[in-house]
Amino acid sequence: MKLYIFVEGKNDIDFFEKILNSEIKRKFDEFECIPYAENMTKERNLILRIIKNNKNNYIFCPDLDTEYSEKKVNARKREIAEKYFKIDYDTVKEKMHVIVQKIESWYFAGFDKKYYIKKGIGNYYSDDAEEITKGTLKKIAKSLKKDPKIFISQITQWNYKIEIACRRNKSFKKFYNAILK
Repeated sequence: MKLYIFVEGKNDIDFFEKILNSEIKRKFDEFECIPYAENMTKERNLILRIIKNNKNNYIFCPDLDTEYSEKKVNARKREIAEKYFKIDYDTVKEKMHVIVQKIESWYFAGFDKKYYIKKGIGNYYSDDAEEITKGTLKKIAKSLKKDPKIFISQITQWNYKIEIACRRNKSFKKFYNAILK
């Protein structure tokens, strides 16, 4: 059984392919990440074909881009369905798992305070990883004198812990429990 994961861009693809690869393959024979936001016209028809084939397993993982509220999450789901894909919201709403606020919050969620300290970024630790944004990533990278793009690829090689990520990021936990548990 194959899982299609519709994501916004490269950092999202890297997260699923490098950090969650083994977790996803425990449940699915294979998976493919398809970016929808970067090249909408090219990917739209492919995504619509996948959705229309009821045999396909698929999920959308858009960023919320703001603080969490159920109302904002539902509005974001509706926007993705109707604005990007011109499809009925009710058809896909259960297949959408909104990332609060950005994928970077999922990247950093899988590490405890000791690991942050070990990596020299202890002052950026927060019990609520949903507060982490692309701006936070840039600040951390700058403090370590690293390019943010190189730094985020290095994070994929750290010792990511699913149980810590579920504790520190509610949207990750909701996704994990719905799709991978």
